[in-house]
Amino acid sequence: MADLRADRRERLRQTYRCDTAYNSLDEMLRGPDNLDAVGVFSGAPDHFAHVSLCMRHGLRVICAVPAVMTLEQAQRLRELEESTGLHYMMAETSYARQPCIYARNLHAVEGFGELYYSNSSTTTTGAVLTLCLATSHRGSTSRTVPGRGGGAFLPCTIRPTVSAC
Repeated sequence: MADLRADRRERLRQTYRCDTAYNSLDEMLRGPDNLDAVGVFSGAPDHFAHVSLCMRHGLRVICAVPAVMTLEQAQRLRELEESTGLHYMMAETSYARQPCIYARNLHAVEGFGELYYSNSSTTTTGAVLTLCLATSHRGSTSRTVPGRGGGAFLPCTIRPTVSAC
């Protein structure tokens, strides 16, 4: 684990019980040869530089979004992954998005009833669409379809179906 700030480094070290901490990414990459992969969770403008540095050191990388800030960086990242043969993974998470917070809060007060199916996807425009099917306490089924920046709980009667793709 590496962080430029000593206070964050110490907090992370204690939280994750990590005995090895470095003052910088550069210092960590100069360290032991037993690293296989690195997680990059720095500021967005630094992602490409940090990912490139790690991959040039022979490490697989998982990185917070966005992966890059320009189309040129996207092309260079693709070329880097192809030339090194290493894996790059983008750590997309919706945990802190308002629709997910809303759904967690609703679940905490048993607003869904018994949850039996959930699916989520991100569209090319960046909108997050989520479908959750749940049996309510009254035996009917409800559907939640949060949109970008907010959510709506829409009780309705639907017929549960199972489909496979």
